[in-house]
Amino acid sequence: VALQTENAQINRSRRVDLRSGAENPDRSNLQELADQARSFYQDNAGHTKAAEARQLEVFTLIQLEAEGDQTVGDRLEQAVNAAVSDQSIPEKIRAKIVAARAFTEETGKATNRAQYFAAVERVSRQLIKDYPTQPQAYQAMLAVARVSDDAKRAAYAQEIVDAEAPSELKQAAQLILDRAALVGRPLTEALGESADKYLEGIPAGNPVIVFSWATWGSGSIELGRMVQARGFDALGICLDNDIEAAQKAQQDANLGGQHVYDEKGPKGDLVSQLKFSTAGQIYLIDKEGVIRDVRGGHDLENKLSNLEFKTPVLQEPALSL
Repeated sequence: VALQTENAQINRSRRVDLRSGAENPDRSNLQELADQARSFYQDNAGHTKAAEARQLEVFTLIQLEAEGDQTVGDRLEQAVNAAVSDQSIPEKIRAKIVAARAFTEETGKATNRAQYFAAVERVSRQLIKDYPTQPQAYQAMLAVARVSDDAKRAAYAQEIVDAEAPSELKQAAQLILDRAALVGRPLTEALGESADKYLEGIPAGNPVIVFSWATWGSGSIELGRMVQARGFDALGICLDNDIEAAQKAQQDANLGGQHVYDEKGPKGDLVSQLKFSTAGQIYLIDKEGVIRDVRGGHDLENKLSNLEFKTPVLQEPALSL
């Protein structure tokens, strides 16, 4: 516990910008921490925290290497190999150690975005072979899926659903697939029996933005302000549980569109029907009322243009003589 506390204190005090070109920082505190962790597990082999000390040593050495310390490479490699080969160490800790080393080492070789993602995929697939029930590989693949094109996104998600991934990661992957399945469906169908109530006041024949928002999601608040400023027809789905406070926030921030509130917040029926998972998600609906995009946050301006979203022209008031 003392070593973990010291680790947290050290990292709170270190704010190293590796891109700044500044002189290397003093690393003596990290080096000492790695030494202390090693001494602990060597002197207390049977201790319940010995495995965590091994993990702390490896993670600290990885940080030292990332900060430019060229003296720790051999020790890091030996520490990783020793931990991986020690079957007395719980699998979840061995997987964390291997994943941390492999991801930092392989992605560190990348010189562009494509190489980076290829490295993440390569490491993830090896981790799945070696540790099929541990979360690290699936978490990485989900992160890549969320920034990939639609085809790769679906392929990654399906792979996770079909794997031995932890249940919560399977659910996250299935949500990606379910959200993609909304594309091509009429919005009224996705909204269910209360569609007419939700869309009351939104003229037929206009493209519509459907977006999730919450008082804790600053980006979603800015999105709502943009909708108001540009005069788009929109349906805002609030993820807050406190309806009264959310309504006041919506008015104070002048969020555009019509809004749906539910005291169940992120577990509300409409949130579930629309497969929202967080604030700031954007769906784009065409003039025929069909869902055309569930990833509106990517290249939004081009998508708005293609679906013919237009800001209404304000008419100058007639002058009375």
